[in-house]
Amino acid sequence: MKNKVWNVSLKTFVLKGLLKKFKEDLRGELEKEEKGTRIEGGMNKGRQPCKGLHGQSLPVFPTTVELTLDPDTANPRLILSLDLKSVRLGQRVQDLPSHPRRFDTNTRVLASCGFSSGRHHWEVEVGHQDGWAFGVARESVRRKGLTPFTPEEGVWALQLNGGQYWAVTSPERTPLSCGHLSRVRVALDLEVGAVSFYAVEDMRHLYTFRVNFHERVFPLFSVCSTGTYLRIWP
Repeated sequence: MKNKVWNVSLKTFVLKGLLKKFKEDLRGELEKEEKGTRIEGGMNKGRQPCKGLHGQSLPVFPTTVELTLDPDTANPRLILSLDLKSVRLGQRVQDLPSHPRRFDTNTRVLASCGFSSGRHHWEVEVGHQDGWAFGVARESVRRKGLTPFTPEEGVWALQLNGGQYWAVTSPERTPLSCGHLSRVRVALDLEVGAVSFYAVEDMRHLYTFRVNFHERVFPLFSVCSTGTYLRIWP
């Protein structure tokens, strides 16, 4: 009986020691984060940025934006999930009510909320097959007729096409050597004028668009193949 009591007491003592060490380590990490550091392209006084594989600072914004898709903007061929988090291309055109904000030709959909100031980020789970693009679009982006994916048209996006990842720059797209992507962070900094993309798996910087924003912008998603999808994560 004494041995059992001794064993319980010893285990309790060890657990208390481990808990104390965990609290001390956690306090130390929080103190480091609170010191902050300067991030390329602006100041972030709250937290220290992570580093990508190539030394590019990864902006760490306060919280991930909670996004949902806006069904009033969705092209009639796009199928949105019930939670308005996922989009894929359907086999046929749906009979949807006409709406001035709806994309009638390009298979695109916008998020329900836009941004005109501040710093925001969200993450997108991407399909493995060709046929998707996502990023941000200005509020005045054309909704009617066929329009290109270009910064001149008010779209700044990442794309998977022809088995290659691209930054949709102009006049030519910029190929990205980034291996396989499964989830991508979009970091929108309206204070310094930047839209950046990062591979969430290893916090690697993929591409940054420098933009002079003059109006509100919205997260944009496009799927043009039935074999793939995009999903706002989580």
